Amino acid sequence: MADDTPTNLCDSRPVATDVDAMQFCWVPPGMFLMGSGDEDPLAYGDEKPQRETAIDHGYWLARFPVTVAQFSRFVSDVGFPAGNGHCLAGPPGHPVVRVSWFEALAFCQWLTRRWQAWGLLADGWAVTLPSEAEWEKAARGGLEVPQSAVILSQPFDLGDMALKPNPHPGRIYPWGPEEKSGIGDFGENGMVQTGAVGSFPEGASPYGVEDMCGNVWEWTRSILGDYPYPEDVTSRHRRESLEAEGFRVLRGGAFEGGPDSVRCGWRNSLAPGLCNHFVGFRVMVCPILPAF
Repeated sequence: MADDTPTNLCDSRPVATDVDAMQFCWVPPGMFLMGSGDEDPLAYGDEKPQRETAIDHGYWLARFPVTVAQFSRFVSDVGFPAGNGHCLAGPPGHPVVRVSWFEALAFCQWLTRRWQAWGLLADGWAVTLPSEAEWEKAARGGLEVPQSAVILSQPFDLGDMALKPNPHPGRIYPWGPEEKSGIGDFGENGMVQTGAVGSFPEGASPYGVEDMCGNVWEWTRSILGDYPYPEDVTSRHRRESLEAEGFRVLRGGAFEGGPDSVRCGWRNSLAPGLCNHFVGFRVMVCPILPAF
């Protein structure tokens, strides 16, 4: 570390700068509580009702958002004309911002091809953006969670594994049911810009996913819609279709927000062609589903 200030983590860390050294956290299949309950005084109407929701496949969500250095590799490899040239202006180990949904999706498709060519992806698996449901489950945890977080740099299907009850299945924040000072890159903690990914490990979710509380808003592949989130396959695929038109959901809050915006259930959205200085993304690796 450059000094003892968490937001000044060394930007030479491979996990934060090398696209092929990205780390992923395993989220097993199963039920979780989606949406916000009445016990959350900061909840908004579009987060309700809270309901048990199933995700039938396991998946790997990136431990950190995609960084400037990692996105820069994509831009240089494919000659991708980033819509906003300032997206590569930040420190290498900070989340990339000023990236549209379409650009985030193009990064996923490039990384899928790259890792398939190198044999780093299992057959039938791909890199994509998480759905709104997959993002929230990774933040809150399922009704059951692994005995300890499983974090790897080369994702593969773990299948069945020992689980334990989630002590806080309806947690409001990734770390637990209550706000804590000094955890997360958001305005309540005096933050005025993005921070190096991994600066607040104590704010990790039950699966070990970090930076879900602030730093940057994160694109999901879901289009904005009312709750409850669709349960039947057809409606869920329609909500998560990459060809659908409409605003795409953002999750996680950003450095400029308050404690209400960094809760597990908070929802935001943006037109997919737009970009700004507090929106980035993280990727996931999962089985190729019909919605893709």
